[in-house]
Amino acid sequence: MAGFFDRYATDRNLEEEGTWVDYGDGLKVQVRRLNSKASRDYRRRIEKPYSGQFRGREMPEAIQEELLNKQIANVIVVAWEGVPNPADKKKFLDCTPENVLRMITDFPDFRDDILTAAMEKSTFQKADLEVQEKN
Repeated sequence: MAGFFDRYATDRNLEEEGTWVDYGDGLKVQVRRLNSKASRDYRRRIEKPYSGQFRGREMPEAIQEELLNKQIANVIVVAWEGVPNPADKKKFLDCTPENVLRMITDFPDFRDDILTAAMEKSTFQKADLEVQEKN
C-alpha cells in the first residue's frame, strides 16, 4: 500500500501555493501545478469570451497557445529568481506577468521547462521526499 502513496501522493499546498524548481546557474522558478484550482479557475475565466465563438468546434491552436501563455504568466509562475534581462544581461527581471509572458514567448524552451515542471507530480512531492530522506 505504501508504494501507491509514494508514487501518487502530492502535497496539495505545494500544488496551490507553488514550489521552487531550481534550473541551475541561479535560475529558480516557483510554479503552481497546472491542474491547481487557481490555474483551472483562471483558464475558465480567460476562455469564457471564446465560448460562444467556438461552440461545438475546437478552438484554433494559435488561440489555445495564447491562452496557455497567459495562464503560465498570470497563475503558474508565482515567482522567480535569476532571470536575466535580455536588454541588459547584468541585470535581472522582476517577476511580473508581463515579464513572464515576454520571456516565455521569446524563449519557448524556458516556457516548456516551466510547463513540464507544472505538470509533473514529482515537482509537488518534494516535501514528502525530503521527509523520507531524513528518516
